[in-house]
Amino acid sequence: MSDQPVLDAKLQIVTPVFCAGADPNGVSEIRPFSLRGALRWWYRAIDRDFATWEPLMFGATTGSGHSSPVALQVRRWVQDAEPLEVRLNPRRAEESGAAYLGYTFYLSNNDRRAILPEQGTVPVRLAWQWQPRERQNQERVRHAWAASLWLFGHLGGLGSRSRRGYGTLALTRWSGWEECAQLPPAHGAASPQEWKQRLQHGWKKIRQWFHPPIDAEHQHLGQELNVWLWKEGFASWDEALDKVGDELQNFRSSPDFHKPELLAAFGLPIRFRHHPASFASPKQYNRAASLLQIRVIQINGKYHPLVWRADGPLVPSQKPPKLEYKGNYSAQPPTDWDRALNQFLKKIQDSCV
Repeated sequence: MSDQPVLDAKLQIVTPVFCAGADPNGVSEIRPFSLRGALRWWYRAIDRDFATWEPLMFGATTGSGHSSPVALQVRRWVQDAEPLEVRLNPRRAEESGAAYLGYTFYLSNNDRRAILPEQGTVPVRLAWQWQPRERQNQERVRHAWAASLWLFGHLGGLGSRSRRGYGTLALTRWSGWEECAQLPPAHGAASPQEWKQRLQHGWKKIRQWFHPPIDAEHQHLGQELNVWLWKEGFASWDEALDKVGDELQNFRSSPDFHKPELLAAFGLPIRFRHHPASFASPKQYNRAASLLQIRVIQINGKYHPLVWRADGPLVPSQKPPKLEYKGNYSAQPPTDWDRALNQFLKKIQDSCV
């Protein structure tokens, strides 16, 4: 529909993106399919009625079986195959927070390749393929895509270890839809305090558009959106990840919390070298994504670590989650199963705005 306005956005690559295709050790690519899947996750995370409306927003293969009304285009296909094994070798995990956060990239037979921040920006376009007849549904589609892209460009990431700071893509500019003026990017702020204020301004508008999920069986965002953004900035992305990675590693290894039943909220499975549990995984599932997510924010030429946490269960229908072990261990998470996660956020509070 060439006569309809398009949304053009710029995504700045802030941290290395590990997003390979069929060959996990092959070339990394920022593909429209990967971005589209990420935006779909964000839509589910913000809208209480996502099950009703998702087929209209993003298309469906069941029921009415129609395509999405909006096409996502990556205007410059970004590829790279940079090895970062020297910098992120797992043997350096105890001395490097960045290597700790990217621990699996070069573990065993893994030889992951990255798109480096030097690749610059990724131009993205949202274009109408067809429009719903009702004006209110047209608006709802725009709201869903715009809110999802805005949140992805502030709190999300793409590819492997994206919840641990890698794959950070920052939404720096966008235009074309009226929603762009209603959700100005926080990037470009002069200070961490201003960045956080801009984030909350945009979040308030999104919550006017969508009601938060209630008793959802998936990870989501609630009524409030709390983030922990470091006051201190660092000279490079890896120094920023070193800082937050060191904080997380030191906390997780402390005697009070180095227990699988308390660390589960940080993601499963967990392997232990010096613990009778040996290996902990979620019952009936192979893995469970961490509720804690890490990003790196550029402000005035400095790199600031940011963390936030999702609401919802670790795995569907299990609150607290149930664990299985390979070692001689049986302790299960307590009723306040996310206690350790909350304590970690409390520990870093004084370092953050």
